Amino acid sequence: MTTKTDSYDLAAGGSRLFAMCMIIACHFMQYYGSALAWWFNVGVQIFFCISGFLYGQKEIPDGFAFVARNFKKILLDYYVYILFCLIPYGILRPELLSVQTLLNLLLCNVTLSGIDHLWFIPYILLCYLMTPLLNRLRLRMQKLRGAAKPALVVSLMLLLELLFDTFLPYFNPAWINCYAAAYFLGALKKRSGRLPGTATASITALALIFNAVQIGVDVFGLFVPQGIFTDYYYRFCNYAHVLLGISIFLLLHTALRGVRFARVPVLLRLSDRYAFDIYIAHQIYVQGTLNLQQLTPSPLLNGVIILVLILFSGILLGLVCSRLRKKSFFIRRKMAAPQ
Repeated sequence: MTTKTDSYDLAAGGSRLFAMCMIIACHFMQYYGSALAWWFNVGVQIFFCISGFLYGQKEIPDGFAFVARNFKKILLDYYVYILFCLIPYGILRPELLSVQTLLNLLLCNVTLSGIDHLWFIPYILLCYLMTPLLNRLRLRMQKLRGAAKPALVVSLMLLLELLFDTFLPYFNPAWINCYAAAYFLGALKKRSGRLPGTATASITALALIFNAVQIGVDVFGLFVPQGIFTDYYYRFCNYAHVLLGISIFLLLHTALRGVRFARVPVLLRLSDRYAFDIYIAHQIYVQGTLNLQQLTPSPLLNGVIILVLILFSGILLGLVCSRLRKKSFFIRRKMAAPQ
């Protein structure tokens, strides 16, 4: 008999754990001024890929219900965390807080110094808002044949680049397009049963070329972008990062696809359940008001203490929010019960 753990697929879970570790490592590297931080920051793009890829394989019969469910899932954890952060920031950095800042925090259009990683929240909310529209486009694309499908996807990404640049400059369109590209790759997997090796190979080759050019410019100074080319080069680097994130995700997915466990390892269980909350909770201890990098003379010991606190805080945040969701569900059921 097949149990739930017998069917555990490592592809999504392993990618999620890998991305979470990359992001935490990135912020440690940023603190110490390491140039490698930019490359490890690709963990965020892998998170976009995981979400887009998984939702690209699902039907969305009710777009409103889909958006409402995901907004509640994201915003509850975010608001609970912000409430916690107001305590240390109110004591140690009160100059950063104002009524306008608090309102903007509620609207997810600002971050506080030291927890800047929360920029991800409005981005993933916007991606979820777009997903029902992507689902409709995917259904219409089923009638297309040959090169028409990838051409339409590329056209959509160019349109999103233009629209966000013109009307929503707060958002970096490259990160939104990362989610959209992963969504259509997930749709391709659903239709074909598996991702064609040519798709993974092509994206990986492009990632290598784009990032080799970026390394040539940034590290070896092959040329210095000036004038209008500065903006074009900035966009180029963003999409080099997107391609790198997608290719790493696809390579992980290919390598881990079909690997199954009789019992899910503890780290994977924690990652699957608490990765988002650990992501939310981690940076305040690395670069925020509760920075513990100088707690002892030993950077290694400080790092271990910080990692323990990150895990504890992320799991605690997840448990609190889970309890709040159950409580609100109970209240709704009680209110809906006949008198």
